[in-house]
Amino acid sequence: RAAILPIGRAKGDVYWYASNGSFTQSTWYATALPRWVRAFNARRLAASYAGWSWTPLLPDSAYAEPDSVVAESSGQQVVFPHTIVDEPTLATGTLPNFPVMDELTLTFALEGVRQLQLGADPKRTDLLNISLSTTDAVGHRYGPDSKELHDQLLRVDRYLGAFIDSLFTLRDSTRIILTLTGDHGMSPFPDGRSTVTPNPGAQFVSIRPAFTQAFASWAAAGVDTNQVEESDGTLLIGNTTSFVKARLSVDSLARALAADVRQLPGVHRVDMLIDLATKADTLRDTIAVRWLRRFEPAGTVRFMTTLNRYNYHAGVRIATHGSPWDQDAWVPVMFWGTAFAPGKYDMHARVVDMAPTLADVLGVRPLEKLDGVVLHQAIRR
Repeated sequence: RAAILPIGRAKGDVYWYASNGSFTQSTWYATALPRWVRAFNARRLAASYAGWSWTPLLPDSAYAEPDSVVAESSGQQVVFPHTIVDEPTLATGTLPNFPVMDELTLTFALEGVRQLQLGADPKRTDLLNISLSTTDAVGHRYGPDSKELHDQLLRVDRYLGAFIDSLFTLRDSTRIILTLTGDHGMSPFPDGRSTVTPNPGAQFVSIRPAFTQAFASWAAAGVDTNQVEESDGTLLIGNTTSFVKARLSVDSLARALAADVRQLPGVHRVDMLIDLATKADTLRDTIAVRWLRRFEPAGTVRFMTTLNRYNYHAGVRIATHGSPWDQDAWVPVMFWGTAFAPGKYDMHARVVDMAPTLADVLGVRPLEKLDGVVLHQAIRR
């Protein structure tokens, strides 16, 4: 998804890492890999990381985070060093969990710049999109407050530095624009007190029993419960034929269940999707806006549950995101290049603003209406 989504349906040079240690693509783009990709894969760089030991990059005094948090990694292998299995075939499958995956991805991207002659023609604008996923993998496994994530960020910073230095050696830096962002934030583990994102009182919240009880009563009344589902406090109802045959109101049953869930400890609010679509204050209610952007009102979702900030659903064993709270949505948006004015801007900005901003500085007219706006404050005039 990290390779495909930025390009959409365009049939360009799109590649991603496979568990066998090679970079690949689908037949949507081509019937066979280009020669340069096959040559890169033949170098077996992924397998060369077998046995690599991940130790902290800096002295222990440089890290404020402890290295023995039981909540991390489901309580297993929580202490440095973390070692890639010393068997090449198995190592390639686990590589995405280690910082060196980002190093390999950037090595592949730089080879693509050379082979495809990106940026070599002054009359052509080329786009290179690189998705580095190890920060996500490490964050989920060890949490946003972990020593491991701190070290991963140090390492990816150095990997990016080396990549940019190499890029500037190949191409004129004054003709390059760099952008950087992320796809989501993350909430700290509830069973630990965060030193980065204060989460006093955070807890695991069990709401599934309320759904189980409701579904059992609906089944007893003749509802086909294969058509109902709970997912992280979201009620989904598919085919409603059995409700009609049982002379039951889908809306009434959903609202009754929502009222029960709303009373559970640790629950912040429960919203009927149809109510948000017709009544929500989308100028000030960011939680409503985020739910509405996620679900289509005419679809199967009936209501969504928002837990108190920093709470997790019971049973979740990895650090996670996905709530409508700010800490799960905040990401940086960075631009670099001669077209941009240096500085830090505290204005409201969104990831969808990046495309129209880049189009503006490049003098490109979008072919369709874009969701975002131009971030004029960041542009050098």
